Amino acid sequence: LIRRVLVKHQELVQVRFAARAERAAVVLQASWRMHVCRKAFLSQRQQVVLLQSLMRMHNHRVAYLELRGATVLAQRTWRSAHAKSQARAAAAHERAHLAAAMHLQAVYRAKKVHDRWVQQRAAATALQATWRARTNRLALHKQRAAATTIQASWRMHAARQRMATMASAAAVVQAHVRGLAARRAFAALQHGAVLVQAAWRAQAARRRLSQVQHAAAALQAAWRARAARMQAAWRAC
Repeated sequence: LIRRVLVKHQELVQVRFAARAERAAVVLQASWRMHVCRKAFLSQRQQVVLLQSLMRMHNHRVAYLELRGATVLAQRTWRSAHAKSQARAAAAHERAHLAAAMHLQAVYRAKKVHDRWVQQRAAATALQATWRARTNRLALHKQRAAATTIQASWRMHAARQRMATMASAAAVVQAHVRGLAARRAFAALQHGAVLVQAAWRAQAARRRLSQVQHAAAALQAAWRARAARMQAAWRAC
C-alpha cells in the first residue's frame, strides 16, 4: 500500500513537473515573440520619425522663404511711405514755424495788456484783503471760542466711549485666553489618551503575533515529524 501511494505521488509530481515545463516553454515563446515584435516596431518608428523630421524641415524652409519675401515687400512699402511722410512733415514744419512766429507776436501783445490789468487788480485786491482780514479776525475769534467749547465736550464724550470700548475688549480677551487654555488642556489630555491606546494596541498585536508564531512552530514540528515517520516507513519497506 505504501509503495502504491509513493508511486502515485511520484506520478503526480512528474505530471506537475511536465505541466510547469510546458507553461515555462509557453512563457519563453511569448517573450521571444514580444521581443521580435518590439524590435520591428522600434525600427519602423525610427523610420517614421526620420520621414516626419524631413517633412517638417521642408515645410519650415518653404514657410521661411515665403516669410522672407513678404518681409522684403513690407520693407519696400514702408520705406516708400516713410519717404513720403518725411516730405509732408518738412512742409508742415515750415508752416508751423510761420504760425509760431505769428503766435509769439500775438502772445507778447496780450502779455503787455495783461500785465497792466494785473497791476490794477493787485491794488484792488490789496484793499479788499485788508478789509476782509479785519472782518475775518473778528469772526475767527468768535468761532475759536465756540470751537474750544465744542472740542472740550467732544473729547469728554470720546474718552467715555474709549473707556467703555476698552472694558469690552478686555472682557473679550479674557474670555479668549480662558478658552485657549481650556482647549490646550483638552488637547494634551486627548494626546495622552491616544498614546495610551496606541501602547495597548501594540501590546495586544505583539501578543497575537507571538501566539501565531508559536502555533506555526507547532504545525511545522508536527509536519516534520510526520514526514520523518513516513520516510522511515518507506525505508523499512
